[in-house]
Amino acid sequence: MRATTFLLLMLFFTNFIVAQNGDEITDAVLCPDATPIIAEHVSDATTASSTSAPECVSGGIDAFYYNTISSGDNKITVSMETNYGVDTTIHYQILRAPAGDIMSLQEVICSSFDVVVGLPPLTPGGSFSNEIITNVNANDVFYLRVYKPTGLAAPAIEALFNATTVEMTSVEDATLSYKEFYTSTIKVINGVNNLEILNNSIFNGFNIYNINGQLIAHSKQNSVVSKIDIASFNSGIYILSLNSDNVKDKAVYKFMK
Repeated sequence: MRATTFLLLMLFFTNFIVAQNGDEITDAVLCPDATPIIAEHVSDATTASSTSAPECVSGGIDAFYYNTISSGDNKITVSMETNYGVDTTIHYQILRAPAGDIMSLQEVICSSFDVVVGLPPLTPGGSFSNEIITNVNANDVFYLRVYKPTGLAAPAIEALFNATTVEMTSVEDATLSYKEFYTSTIKVINGVNNLEILNNSIFNGFNIYNINGQLIAHSKQNSVVSKIDIASFNSGIYILSLNSDNVKDKAVYKFMK
């Protein structure tokens, strides 16, 4: 009886591990909030997934990770980091499944980051971090799809991802809510190369996000914000969030470049 019980337990845990190997989106590896996990599943992957998700890297061998938005949360941070030194590029994709429906997958980000050998004085490795603040609702599932780099030998790929962590954390960010007073009092004039901030006597810092929620510019200064340089921005829709160390609330605006 004891041997039979042991065998059943072994079969259960074996099936559990296999079910989370990350090869397909249905087998995505859970990333608990604020818990970095080793990205070894990418180096273990041997085939391109058969998911119907929007294509990011055609035919790329990939692995999936996921995090479910908890009730009350309105922001999710997705990040990867490695301290392994090798010259390569890691492509990744962030997908959203509204209410967990993987048949309605939406691409949030398709991007990449560089990993470098990092000869002194440079630091070896590479990283990315994305804050997503739009279309983040309770029970949505966000997936991180990581593609295995090409052009590296198998031992180098294994060493790279054994030294790489993935982290996905959903949180309630109270500062994303703001008082209507601020937005009705403060005026933002959208110029060709600058944003002019009028009637601002409170906010001394700002964050600017693209429409996908990626942080692309930020600043904190001793005086209140009166002008923001956007000359280097590409054409598109952006979100400006004015903030201050002295007040909890933020003033949030959309603008177009």
